[in-house]
Amino acid sequence: MIGGDRVRVVPRSRKNEVLSFIRQGLADISISRDARRTAGWGIPVPGDTSQTLYVWFDALINYLSGQGLGSGYAWQDVWNEETRKIHVIGKNVWKLHAVYWLAFLLSAGLALPDQIVVHGFLTAEGKKISKSGGNSVDPFETIREFGSESLRYYLLKGVPSFDDGDFSQACVRRLRDSGLAGGLGNLLSRVTALCEKAGVEGCDVPARPEPPQGYGESIERFGFGQALQSLWDVIASVNRDLAERRPWELISAGHGRDVRPQCAGWLTRLHRIGFWIKPFLPHAGQVVLDTVCRRPIKAAAPLFPRLE
Repeated sequence: MIGGDRVRVVPRSRKNEVLSFIRQGLADISISRDARRTAGWGIPVPGDTSQTLYVWFDALINYLSGQGLGSGYAWQDVWNEETRKIHVIGKNVWKLHAVYWLAFLLSAGLALPDQIVVHGFLTAEGKKISKSGGNSVDPFETIREFGSESLRYYLLKGVPSFDDGDFSQACVRRLRDSGLAGGLGNLLSRVTALCEKAGVEGCDVPARPEPPQGYGESIERFGFGQALQSLWDVIASVNRDLAERRPWELISAGHGRDVRPQCAGWLTRLHRIGFWIKPFLPHAGQVVLDTVCRRPIKAAAPLFPRLE
């Protein structure tokens, strides 16, 4: 079943692990545990209080009971053969999701998930994150220091989609300064300042611009870092265009009217970036869209102010 991709496991290396496990042969498993073994912790098996439900059996069922299974039929609007159902899981629980969970669903005659996406672990400063190690990371503290979108950008761009990655505040700061403040934010400021000096009233933009080359394919295979890179390739191309054309020289010489068509083109490309970056950075994307659609165009405030 998984070999034929009725349920697609991503990445392929994890799919191979699942198939290797299945080829070794499968046996029935018990969905209960002796209550003495669990020290009484867990949900008692109905009609036999000496047994408790296997914690993972109960946890997996929550995918459906959380949608209302057992208390009505509304869950069927979410979990059916037509909806696209994707599990995003850690690499240590693929057996439970790609083997046990599918067996539970098949035995009950219920729809299977369409995809199981398996990601790696985060380390902190090169060390495994653990309670005993005392090196857990407070995401709210990181957000207070760098902002939520800086953290999102780091996790999506700076951490591999499927392999292990390392978290450090220095890396968050570096990516924020280079990619966000020095990349997207700087370009928005440069282009809008030029447009204001050239007297650009505005530009016409499509309701839904074409995505950059490779963007959609990267999203489809959960390569979020690659999708973001396709947007940063557009940023780089606009910066190269600015460096080659040097529009500020014509503006300084009093020929701002002559560069307005070029400015409109750069605004259109910024609009394209803002539109397709919103799934990753919703606030920054909306600011970009609002700024380039303003009439007349005014120089934008720093989108990602430099940190002290």
